[in-house]
Amino acid sequence: MHDLIQEMGYAIVREECPRDPHKWSRLWDADDIYNAFSRREGMENIQTISLDLSRSKEIQFSTEVFATMKQLRLLKIYAMIVMLKKIPKILGNMGHLKKLCLNGSGIKELPDSIGYLESLEILDLSNCSKFEKFPEIRGNMKCLKRLL
Repeated sequence: MHDLIQEMGYAIVREECPRDPHKWSRLWDADDIYNAFSRREGMENIQTISLDLSRSKEIQFSTEVFATMKQLRLLKIYAMIVMLKKIPKILGNMGHLKKLCLNGSGIKELPDSIGYLESLEILDLSNCSKFEKFPEIRGNMKCLKRLL
């Protein structure tokens, strides 16, 4: 996406509630994500999280926080190889997630709960040079269209 259009999108989302990132529908900035996760309130409206771990503070991915994100459709985590090595079991709580991008991360395997992402359409594991094992799928990933 062109940078200008992306910046315009950021501005529109920030206008929703200028000082309350936990009320936004989309989170991009690492500080905003950190603040929203720290407050652990108002997370039910979040539709998109795009996080660059190479530029961020340490953020705790909590099962409880993700369980409240009923509208989450896109989880995109950019990571330096050393930053993201394991995906927590939170994935099983994100039944409405449509796109999961872990491009360039250092993960070695996905949790078994990946199979419960029934709405997942795109799983991006491109440039995950340490990736070794795809788990046995026990759930229903009938919507998966692209595995990168």
